[in-house]
Amino acid sequence: EEGEICIRGTSVTLGYYNNWEKTKECYVQNPLNKAYPEIIYRTGDIGRKNQYGELMFVSRKDYQIKHMGHRIELGEIEANVNLLPGIKLSGCVYDDANQKIVLYFVGDMEAAELTKTLRDKLPRYMLPNKIKKLESMPFTANGKINRKLLYVIEFEIPELEKQAKEATKIKEAQENFLKCVLGDELWDAIFGNN
Repeated sequence: EEGEICIRGTSVTLGYYNNWEKTKECYVQNPLNKAYPEIIYRTGDIGRKNQYGELMFVSRKDYQIKHMGHRIELGEIEANVNLLPGIKLSGCVYDDANQKIVLYFVGDMEAAELTKTLRDKLPRYMLPNKIKKLESMPFTANGKINRKLLYVIEFEIPELEKQAKEATKIKEAQENFLKCVLGDELWDAIFGNN
C-alpha cells in the first residue's frame, strides 16, 4: 500500500523560516499519536514497503494526476522510460487544459520509436499523449528537473525561454566543474560517457 512518507523525531525542525502557510501544511500532529503533541514532517514523497519491509520511494505527491479516470504517478511513467536503453533522462508534465500527458526525454532514441516501445510497457491510460525529444533537460539550481520550464517548452512562453536556456547553462557549468574536480576517469566511472 502506498502512502506519504513522514518524518518524526528530534531532528525535525520547527517549520519553514518566515513561511507560516507552508509550515502549517507540512508540520502536523502525528495522527497515530493521540496521547501527546508530536510534530511530524510531511515530505510530499509517496512511498511503499517492499517484501523485505524496506521503505521504497515511488514518486512525489504533487506529480500525481487523474487522467482517463485513473490516478497516475508521472514519476512511474518517467521510471519506465528511464530504464529503456538509449534514454538518458525523461520528465513528464500534465497539460490540465487539454487533458494530456506530455513526456520530454533526452537520448538516442527517436520519439516515434519511444512511443512504440511504451505501448508494450505501459497501460493505455498511462501512455503519454505527446512525446518530445530535447537536446538537454532543464534543471533547477538544486539539480532537479525544472518542470516549470518544461511547461514553457510545451506552451512556448517566449519571456521564459531565456530562463530555460540559462538554467541549462548553469547545469552544464556545474557538470563541467565536477568533471574538472573528479577527473575524466573517475567521472566516466561514476556517470558513464555522457
